[in-house]
Amino acid sequence: MSYPIGTHVRIRRLGFYHHAIIVGGDAALLSPVMVIDNDKGFGVSRRTLHEVAAGDPVKVVAIPQSPEHAAAIVERAYSQLGAPYDLFGRNCEHFATWCVTGVPRSYQLYNYTAVAGVMSLGLVLTALNAKFRRVPA
Repeated sequence: MSYPIGTHVRIRRLGFYHHAIIVGGDAALLSPVMVIDNDKGFGVSRRTLHEVAAGDPVKVVAIPQSPEHAAAIVERAYSQLGAPYDLFGRNCEHFATWCVTGVPRSYQLYNYTAVAGVMSLGLVLTALNAKFRRVPA
């Protein structure tokens, strides 16, 4: 499949999404599609989309709004090569959204953190309820 340079893509992995930026290549021209991503085992690195996706489906998150925007996205991506991975501050989604928008965001992390917070609150309230429950006489 062919993607415009600077496209933000995601790949579903074990219930999560892995995010990357297309930086070159064209499968239609038999040239491997290259991405830059931030992966736990590699940090920010340049690899083939085939290697990153490992057979999982690839979905487009965002495409550049102009050739200038595409150039800025790719420049940001290349500027981070070698940077380390950090789940809470520099994960793949932080990296990809920063490349596209200039603002690092991880909606997955926000959503999972919110769910974990609600579940924790529920456990605390259940424990308190059990502790202070009145036994009928």
